[in-house]
Amino acid sequence: MSSQVAEKNRDTIRASREPGGPIIYGCYLPDGPVKFSKMANYREAPLATRPKTLEPAEYFNLSPDLRRAEEERAALRAQLKRQYQLQLNNPHRKDLIEDPALTRWTYARTNVYPNFRPTAKTSLLGGLFAVAPLFFWYYVFKSDRDKKEASIKAGKYERPFQLSY
Repeated sequence: MSSQVAEKNRDTIRASREPGGPIIYGCYLPDGPVKFSKMANYREAPLATRPKTLEPAEYFNLSPDLRRAEEERAALRAQLKRQYQLQLNNPHRKDLIEDPALTRWTYARTNVYPNFRPTAKTSLLGGLFAVAPLFFWYYVFKSDRDKKEASIKAGKYERPFQLSY
């Protein structure tokens, strides 16, 4: 009986999908009834992937191998976290705690150019923050100077600082 329940728990079913409404998923429980949970409709961003928690095929229909691999990764993360917490909270600690991930992150932050990858996003941001302000200030100063010259030629501009009387 327990193998049948385990088999049913692994297989999730899509119960219904209303047009424009949320997708409703359910799974078999040992009691027999199906429990439903609603997942919000999620539109993917153009430059980002759908989060795993919102991808029904990845979240509900995992093979036993994928589940086992995820559990192993979670166990490894928990073990590393526990080891770090023990080192951090050791009252007899004399030296610094060496965190290799933090060291790699710091190195990557300080040495940006070897790790830089030119993409469309970085090119757009470079143009936005480096080139666009130059054109903006050129337009502002040029238009201000042109207005001032036009008012001087028309004789309507009183110069606040005259070099000659």
